[in-house]
Amino acid sequence: ARQMLKLKQDALSRICAMGSGEIESFTIRLALNKDFLSFFNARIKRGFETAFPYIKLEAVVVNESSARDEVIHGNADMAFIIASGIKASSLDSIPIQKEILHLAFPSWVAGKEPSDLQYEEIIRKLRGIGYISSPFTGLSGADMYYLRCAGLEPDTLCYTASYRHLKELLNRQFAYGILPEGFIESGDEFAHMPIRPEAYYTLCIVLSDSLSITEEVRELILIFLREFDTDHGGKSMK
Repeated sequence: ARQMLKLKQDALSRICAMGSGEIESFTIRLALNKDFLSFFNARIKRGFETAFPYIKLEAVVVNESSARDEVIHGNADMAFIIASGIKASSLDSIPIQKEILHLAFPSWVAGKEPSDLQYEEIIRKLRGIGYISSPFTGLSGADMYYLRCAGLEPDTLCYTASYRHLKELLNRQFAYGILPEGFIESGDEFAHMPIRPEAYYTLCIVLSDSLSITEEVRELILIFLREFDTDHGGKSMK
């Protein structure tokens, strides 16, 4: 009977502590590419910590190729990774967005609707105009690989801050670039077609064994997707 009463008292004490806001605080360490750091600080950290004041977010800044390793080695609890190309399928991670990469170019290059028969002719015409690079340095290297596979040696005019900005420039129809399919809308004025060989834009998360997908972690992922779409013009949440 005394043990049962003690258990009851302990339970009541914990409930009272929760009601008074005395919730144990902890930190989630996120491994991020340096290109994500300002986005994380401005768009993710403050909003999440306001909603969940008992959780602190700490950025572990790494290069894209080592973000997963930081989680595996216990230096981070979670990682957001953007990858491009075939290698994305080999990542030990959870894909939360995957889209085919398209070659986007001025509509006059294709003449009519682009087709498989025109691909080689389109590539030939693109050699005479400039290229606008994708916003993430880790992706731009992969994009360059696929362009060279197609027989292009791009003359890079500039680098963009986001896919939204890349789209704005491509709609001016003076250069070409690479866009994930989900970022392309019916109102865009440029022509486009899947790049060859087929390649993918993949947004993934990597979780450590010690981090479960709780309500808080789920909300962190949703906040990231919402803010990423707002900032870059994508459609992760649609």
